[in-house]
Amino acid sequence: YGSLNALDVEREWFYDSAARILYFMPPGQVNPNTVDVRAKRRQYAFDLRGKNGIRIESLAIFASTVVTDENSSNNTLDHINAQYVSHFTDLPTASDDPGGGKFSIIQVHTKDTGIVLYGTGNVIQNSTIAYSAGDGIALEGGNNTVINNLIHHIDYIGNYSSGINLDADGNTIQHNTIHDVGRQAILANSVVNEDIGNNNLFNAMKLSRDGGEIYGCCNQAASGTRIHHNWIHDTASLVSGHGDLLPLAGIYVDAGGSGFHIDQNVFWNN
Repeated sequence: YGSLNALDVEREWFYDSAARILYFMPPGQVNPNTVDVRAKRRQYAFDLRGKNGIRIESLAIFASTVVTDENSSNNTLDHINAQYVSHFTDLPTASDDPGGGKFSIIQVHTKDTGIVLYGTGNVIQNSTIAYSAGDGIALEGGNNTVINNLIHHIDYIGNYSSGINLDADGNTIQHNTIHDVGRQAILANSVVNEDIGNNNLFNAMKLSRDGGEIYGCCNQAASGTRIHHNWIHDTASLVSGHGDLLPLAGIYVDAGGSGFHIDQNVFWNN
């Protein structure tokens, strides 16, 4: 990583920013000048910041995503097939981080990657979101609905990004399948009046230790939040080492969390 000398495997690349030269080893190790090499040019396929009542339906999105802001409301994404929504390779630290970089690293790009839903009354449904270094959905607004979606191969950077990063109150997360995530399938950063039910969550925590398919942290007192009727299974990390004794839980309420109503879930192989 970060070195031309380390470019030794097909599909790897290195960009020399000073010389403005991109080095790439294509499949079959053919001359890269003889193949069709494409690069991402834009971050957003649709910019719905400040927009209301927009419906986007039955579209494929490749190597870009959808963004909203706190003034976005009552927008609907339906039958969207979004692949490679967000990519990054660096996890910068903050100079004022009291944890010596630990806390800022794990939170980088947890609010601005994947399909970003701020505002209120927005819906994403019947859609597929696949391949993201960060989130699948960053649910930053309140009273939004995420229903009947397939979200997979998310958070391959391995920090606190999630299948769904839940960061505001009053949202409904129902009938989704989330699998193959670097850390948690659902991260509950906000815990008031959330409805998390009838989801199929598995193969999370693949690049991390000490977490769960659904993870709530820290010192949060839940009110009106119910986690119910979910299938939560096959939580197993690919990472071994000093953290082997740390939990890989189905549902993990950590570090002073309380007040969650957790019922009618089915767990296996966690």
